[in-house]
Amino acid sequence: MPATRLGQARGLETILECRITAYPHAVNYWQKDGRRVVSSSKHRIEAYDDGDNKLTLSLRIADIDVDDYGRYDCVAANALGTDQQAIHLFGTNFRSLLLARLHTV
Repeated sequence: MPATRLGQARGLETILECRITAYPHAVNYWQKDGRRVVSSSKHRIEAYDDGDNKLTLSLRIADIDVDDYGRYDCVAANALGTDQQAIHLFGTNFRSLLLARLHTV
């Protein structure tokens, strides 16, 4: 699956999401630059059970700063193997982002 790109301005927050289908049950987590992301005041990880061995894994990133931009991997691993999906978070200009949203309303 091709990597997803998501833009967000510094100082705001964003939520990254991925859908996971796995049987048997998988261990699911987020990585940034090869390091596991853990829940903290900066990052909040939540899993939502969608039924039928599917779930949505989300990562909320608060108060985005330059260090938050980059590649995030949603990883699912079980006895049958490991899979991951990449999401690239990049910086945007807040004014451009606001104007783009106004034009879509």
